Amino acid sequence: MDSLLNYAPCGFLSFSDDGTIVTVNHTLKEILGYSGETLEGQNIESILTVASRIFYNTHFFPLIRLHSKANEIFFSLLAKNKTDIPVLTNAVRKLENGSYENQCIFIPIYQRNRYEEEILSARTLAEETLKKNEGLISLTGKLEGHSRELDKQLTKLVAMNEDLVQLNRVISHDLQEPIRKIQIFTDILSRNTDLTTDLKSNSALNKIRTACDRLRQLISVLEHYVSIDTEQKVSEIDLNRVLDDAKNKAVSQKQFNDFTFHHESLPVVEGYPEQLELLFFHLISNAIDYREPSRKLTVTVKSVIMQENIFRSIKDRYKYMDHVKISFSDNGIGFGNDYRDYVFDLLKKMDSQTQGVGLGLPLSKKIVDNHSGIINVQSEKGKGTEFNIVLPLKMN
Repeated sequence: MDSLLNYAPCGFLSFSDDGTIVTVNHTLKEILGYSGETLEGQNIESILTVASRIFYNTHFFPLIRLHSKANEIFFSLLAKNKTDIPVLTNAVRKLENGSYENQCIFIPIYQRNRYEEEILSARTLAEETLKKNEGLISLTGKLEGHSRELDKQLTKLVAMNEDLVQLNRVISHDLQEPIRKIQIFTDILSRNTDLTTDLKSNSALNKIRTACDRLRQLISVLEHYVSIDTEQKVSEIDLNRVLDDAKNKAVSQKQFNDFTFHHESLPVVEGYPEQLELLFFHLISNAIDYREPSRKLTVTVKSVIMQENIFRSIKDRYKYMDHVKISFSDNGIGFGNDYRDYVFDLLKKMDSQTQGVGLGLPLSKKIVDNHSGIINVQSEKGKGTEFNIVLPLKMN
């Protein structure tokens, strides 16, 4: 072997078809860590790792025999100290002195593993980014769908609000005028009829007047119900003060104060002050109207702070915020729980003999809805009623 090949900047090795090493240059010996020891005469598999031995027998050597050459083949050589040395191999098959010799050069590629790891890491990162991007695209699609649905709902709400404005105008003016005319003509008939002798006419006119008064009252109630909205300014409200004001108003209007009223300290919330006062007014008035005559009325108000999901209509969305749960209970006549939804229906009454037209509890529910809250009732006939109201501490 000439000196140029012996000290070439790459390893050189030739081997016979039976795998015996014929020639090894100095460079390859240095790469493998051999100093002075001879490798000639050993089998080539002695300097190959286990995986490379399998590859040598199944692919590399058959490839050389078939094509008389092999280019850019990756091997792992086994150094003297048993470490793996990654190399890139080119080989040719030549006929030398009547027998074939397989000549190979080995170029160490120590950075290959690092490059492969970097490539694998980059590929993994790209796949993760693609998944995240696909997830983002999916979420964007869902968000667009929610936005479209929200736009539809807002459009419906705007239309409903316009309908309510028109309905309020009809209630406050258009329906009042026919009633006014009925009453005018009723008075004319009264003046032109001898009611002292015509008892039947007198009875009919009285029924007309009663019906007109009832209709006027219903129109007033509907007008009040429709007009309760959220156009007022949201402000901080001391529920203790609002509750006291509502109690005084109910006592004054009902002309009844012979009851015990207990209430714990209530928190400050955001909302519409006049509406919340009206809510408590109707609850207290309801307790007075439906008290049990055989025992002194007792009204108890308690509260507790709790976490509640602010999403009530959108499925699979959760955000928990502080709410106050107010328990408003009395020891009145109560009613069967079969009616716990019925009592919130507009113009529905449990007892037709009581005053009012069935507005208080429906109006209370509407006020709670305006505050993004929840109201429900539990009652037992003869034992009393408990209303549970859940309101957010902050509305924004």
